[in-house]
Amino acid sequence: MNEKPIAVEVPDIAGLEIINGVECYHGISISQMRAWPINLAARMCGMARKAFREDVASGDLKLSRHDLISAAELERYLAARVR
Repeated sequence: MNEKPIAVEVPDIAGLEIINGVECYHGISISQMRAWPINLAARMCGMARKAFREDVASGDLKLSRHDLISAAELERYLAARVR
């Protein structure tokens, strides 16, 4: 009855794993996170990491001082790209 969670690592992003069918980053459910590293945010949006890095360099996408993209910034960025 006391089953261990099944964890599967995702090879392209360090720290990303699937635990009992839920995508987690270092053990935290991605849906509960309020900021993401560039590689994870790019994957969530279906975009290339290179495109995100170019937009950071041009100032279109802003990172926190810890090199994370906040949920609010990601929403703003994606809304601007859709227009």
